[in-house]
Amino acid sequence: MISRVETAVTFADVPGSASSGSPASIDPRTAAGHVEAGFLSIQLGRYDSAAQAFASALAHEPRNTDALRGRAQCLFVLGRIEEAVAAYDALLAVAPDMDYMAGERFHAQLHCCDWKDYESRRRAIAERVRRAERADIPGCFMCHSDSPADQRICAETFAKDMCVLDRPAPRPAPRSSSGRIRIAYLSADFCSHATAYLAAGLFERHDRSRFTTYAFSFGPNDGSSTRKRLERAFDGFFDVGGSSDEDIAAQVANLGIDIAVDVKGHTLGGRPRIFALRPAPVQVSFLAYPGTMGTDFIDYLVADRHVIPDAERPHYSERVIYLPDSYQVNDATRTGARQPTRREAGLPDTGFVFCCFNSIYKVTPAVFDAWMRILDAVPGSVFWLLESSSVAARNLQLEALRRGIDARRLVFAPRVEPAHHWARNALADLSLDTHPCNAHTTASDALWAGVPIVTLAGSTFTSRVATSLLHAVGLGHLSVTSLAAYERLAVRLATDPEEMRRLKEHLRTARSASSLFDPAVYAKRLEAAYVEIWARSQRGESPSPVTIDAAGTVVG
Repeated sequence: MISRVETAVTFADVPGSASSGSPASIDPRTAAGHVEAGFLSIQLGRYDSAAQAFASALAHEPRNTDALRGRAQCLFVLGRIEEAVAAYDALLAVAPDMDYMAGERFHAQLHCCDWKDYESRRRAIAERVRRAERADIPGCFMCHSDSPADQRICAETFAKDMCVLDRPAPRPAPRSSSGRIRIAYLSADFCSHATAYLAAGLFERHDRSRFTTYAFSFGPNDGSSTRKRLERAFDGFFDVGGSSDEDIAAQVANLGIDIAVDVKGHTLGGRPRIFALRPAPVQVSFLAYPGTMGTDFIDYLVADRHVIPDAERPHYSERVIYLPDSYQVNDATRTGARQPTRREAGLPDTGFVFCCFNSIYKVTPAVFDAWMRILDAVPGSVFWLLESSSVAARNLQLEALRRGIDARRLVFAPRVEPAHHWARNALADLSLDTHPCNAHTTASDALWAGVPIVTLAGSTFTSRVATSLLHAVGLGHLSVTSLAAYERLAVRLATDPEEMRRLKEHLRTARSASSLFDPAVYAKRLEAAYVEIWARSQRGESPSPVTIDAAGTVVG
């Protein structure tokens, strides 16, 4: 598994169908009956069955928009990406203004690395977002937007739509200051997932003399060793996947939680409406979603001054908790498998290896242009990419040929378990980042493996994560601000063996010396922030920015 910024499709609830129906009550002779069956199958996680049910509905009613939408989304989730794009096109031909579908369709197209109308579609979606139209969902939009102002509008529009309450929920009064601070982390990712790999060490290292910690898991229990580790890491672990937002919020409130932490945000499986119900006096967005939630019910966002400079704060609805070094927590107990040989990994025996293991939808035409110019300038080099789908690989190979590059110089790495990925990652010489959506966990993976990264910093949180991580390991000079500088730096490094040797040696030292890979240090700093925001809440103060220094002291 390779980590990524997750994006979501917005599965609709069909009134009177899956939410209230049952298999016995479904009439298979009607389109409506098949639509009900489809949405019931989605609730059960049976996307193959759901896609078949929607296809049956369309056999009865070819223009049924619920069936068209459901089928497109199921095909996307199933990884049948080309079919999903065609299904979205069929939907938009019938309902061109359906909420969020233009963005979802474009996102599916990006999974194919199909860029024939990239710029026109990107601009059209951005223009609609600026008008506060429901054109895209935040997790998809941030993959092709480098405007923090636009991203805030997108998040606000989405949150107003998805977090509707009958009446605004009041902020609960803080409880007595005696005893330990009670913190609840809520996520769908307490399983074999990138977020869990990053944060497990933090959860284990919370100071139990000062904090009581709980996990609320509304995602799958995959039975993995990671899941078992997380279940042991908290004072209380609750599997609430089958509970409603209201029931989960009530359970958080009944526990007397002081600080509720959203470790999901507007990503796949997120349930921000729980936080809209205001179950805790203080509510924080942390780690999983690299942007603003665009709401008034998330008080704070954990960040650093690289991902959110002071001048950019107006584009975030939350008050920022500034941690030193990087906002991103990392585990210190990554155990790699045996490192394969280059040949075993599908690489040539010789030649410089550039890599990018980011999810393939993050690759944009402009960045790919730069990559191909870099390959052309470094004879014998190859570019190692994450294998996504046959259509994406085929399209990237065609794009390479169009730019005069032998398609065999693109090497695709199959998805493997984290330990195997961390081991093979070290075979790469230099990682080249995507833009405007950076490497996030994949950047930490590369640095842990001793692979330097060249990144292009943009204007948004999501375009500055690799910059944050590079500064945390003392390699901030590998972050540049123009594509031309990015190309020049990549070529210079690839043709300077001595400089590459020094960079890799520096990273070998950083693994043990840098705070980036020390969850105990991170826990101390984050806890200092928790103590401060809880104290402010008890004093009746409104949320305001918090700055923590390297010693774990509040300095602002």
